[in-house]
Amino acid sequence: MKKVLILTIVFLISCGPSEEEIQDRINEAVFQATSTTTTTTTTSTTTTTLPTEECDIFLNAVSLIQKDIEDTQFELFDGEGYDERLEFYSSQIYELNILENFILQIEARTDNELDILYQLENYRFLTREFYGWQYRILYELRTGDDPYYEKANEVFDEAQLLGNQLRIRLNNYKCEN
Repeated sequence: MKKVLILTIVFLISCGPSEEEIQDRINEAVFQATSTTTTTTTTSTTTTTLPTEECDIFLNAVSLIQKDIEDTQFELFDGEGYDERLEFYSSQIYELNILENFILQIEARTDNELDILYQLENYRFLTREFYGWQYRILYELRTGDDPYYEKANEVFDEAQLLGNQLRIRLNNYKCEN
């Protein structure tokens, strides 16, 4: 058990490059989502926000994170061996934990945007829970007919449904002026 724990910790620490790539992309979207635009009128200079532009930046940031969650959700383990599988599931959970921080950094201007962020976080949480169940099944050496498999499949289906609803909602979202 100590070996598995040590291997898991070492793997989590050593998976930096993919984390940096994801973090760079999301940081850029978050930076754009939280910045304001300056406009000049003929009589004076004022700083105002452009609602439609900010909304588009918000939607792009949310869509990017939603895609990263979806990519993580559908990533399949293709290696061999028990320890490699445990490391894979641990890495998926770790990636989803990183995305939680970026979701928390996006600011919502409206109640609808806040609700979208809430739905995005639920989607991330369900996907993380699915990998948690997969890790637990493997760690406890459960068999295929075990109720844990059914629970993992239920959570996966719920996450997939919520992800589809979120995608539709983002596609149909109209910026509020």
